[in-house]
Amino acid sequence: MPVTPLRSLMLLLTTLSVTTVAAAGQDAASRELAAQLTRLLDQQKLEAIATRDPDDARRYIAALYFPGAQLFVLRGAYTAPDLMERRLAERKYRDAYVDLGAAAPLDGRCFVMDMQADGLRSTRNRDAPFDIVYRNGTDQIAYDGDWKRQELTQAAYRERYARDDTEYARMLAALVASLTQTTSANAPRSKGGL
Repeated sequence: MPVTPLRSLMLLLTTLSVTTVAAAGQDAASRELAAQLTRLLDQQKLEAIATRDPDDARRYIAALYFPGAQLFVLRGAYTAPDLMERRLAERKYRDAYVDLGAAAPLDGRCFVMDMQADGLRSTRNRDAPFDIVYRNGTDQIAYDGDWKRQELTQAAYRERYARDDTEYARMLAALVASLTQTTSANAPRSKGGL
């Protein structure tokens, strides 16, 4: 098939579009926070963490971490806050994650499957897993770079990515803050003056 000026222009626009979306994934707000969280989890030898959502006292945020592989983060309301508070106080974070995943109402729930534990990426690298975000239990988007297969426009895909990455960064920041406070509270205190 001969290369016409129109075909060349279409190829150039397609390449620029894919490059723009890929570049957006490289500058994700969640990237540094995911690195901080996984570093803290590794240092404290934790596979899970949970905390109350600092922006909404009815909601909790929990994460399950598979070292060097995956980070699953969930935010949602919990119908038995006394039980969740007990789990947090006892540092039973994996139980808190499981409970939140099983009992949180779907409305307002956000679940991020960070398949490389490196922050949300808008596209995937060749032969690499891609990140997935669920909102309200059923509204799923796969960040594999194929917005057409998901019946989205490129603009809608980018907007959803920006919103999801912002929300994911907010969730990660709350978990990092929780771990940082826990570390500070458990640090040995020096006795006496100078």
